[in-house]
Amino acid sequence: MWETGFNVVGNTTYYFSYHLPHDYIQGTDIFIHAHHSTTAAAETGAFEFQIKASYGSVDSEISNPISTEDIVYTHVGANDQYKHKVTEIQLSTPGGSGNLLDTDLLDTDGMIWIRLCRQDSDTILFPESLFLHQVDIHYQAYSGGTLNKVAPFR
Repeated sequence: MWETGFNVVGNTTYYFSYHLPHDYIQGTDIFIHAHHSTTAAAETGAFEFQIKASYGSVDSEISNPISTEDIVYTHVGANDQYKHKVTEIQLSTPGGSGNLLDTDLLDTDGMIWIRLCRQDSDTILFPESLFLHQVDIHYQAYSGGTLNKVAPFR
């Protein structure tokens, strides 16, 4: 597995941007999830990804960043070594809130900007063994794509 791991001395910060595709159904909530793994044989504890998000539709002002609920994953030991894990949280809700984007503002061609970092308050045993592979969003589409948010997808 050749990936960039987290900096265990401080917070490693990642930046992502997402374009809302043309098949996005306006008014539906979106979700964000992290693909991650560990190389440790006896990993235990919990680690958290803190996410801050901003949104801007075409020709509109960009929203102030909101802090979402943290993505938290609890390792249960050797069962997770080298496994591709996915942990997901909701990213928007109608009307928005202090920690969710406003679903009512989301529209085709809008952009979502994400800042993600690992929290220092982790209780993970081997933080140097954690790897973040990708972060992406799920949304409801008019056609194609997948029917379910989690496997089995079809």
